Order: sequence, then C-alpha cells, then structure tokens
Amino acid sequence: MERANHLASKVLKPLRQRVQQLTKDLASAEEEGERALRSITESGVGDNDLARRFLRENEQRRRQLRGALNEAEGELAARETEHLDPDTVRQALQAFDEVWEALEPAEQRDLLRCWVPERRNS
Repeated sequence: MERANHLASKVLKPLRQRVQQLTKDLASAEEEGERALRSITESGVGDNDLARRFLRENEQRRRQLRGALNEAEGELAARETEHLDPDTVRQALQAFDEVWEALEPAEQRDLLRCWVPERRNS
C-alpha cells in the first residue's frame, strides 16, 4: 500500500506543476489583455481592426487556459483523494469472491492473465 501511495505521489507532482504553470500563464495572459485594453482605450484606436483582433485572440487564449486549468485542477483533486488506506483495501478484498463468481470464465481467464506474468519456455 505504501508503494501504491508513493506511485500516486509521483503522479501528483507533475499535475501540481501543470496547475502552477497554467495559473501563471493565465495570469500573464490576463495582464497582457488588461495592458492592451488600457493602451487601446488611452490611445483612442479602439476602432482599429488589429487592436480588436488582438483582444479577441487574447480572450480566446484566456478561455483555453481557464479550461485547461479547470481540467488539471479537477484531475489533481481526484488524484489527491485516491490514496489507499488499509480499510479500503480490506473491504475490496472481502468483496472479491462475489465479483469473481459473477465473471464469465473468459473474463476470469483475462483477469488472471493480468495478475500472473506469462511464462515462456527458454
């Protein structure tokens, strides 16, 4: 179980880094958009096609970053709660016989193949 929790923590580190990077990228894009909007407003070139296109592209980028950030935060939250504890493992193992009996013979065979490495004659 400690090994499973250790492996889970290895998955969490890159997810946390991704959340941090996306948060940083989103803040940067928002600042860039605000600066551009202030500059456009102050200079009076609001009717400029280039300025409008830049603002549209910036907004699209911010939407993409928000979506990616929400997805990464959701995955991180789900992974953080995945840690195994002894009671969860015990309960799952106690219910295994019932699950095994519900499987078709081919499914039982496939499951055994997942657990037992195939032996090759050398």
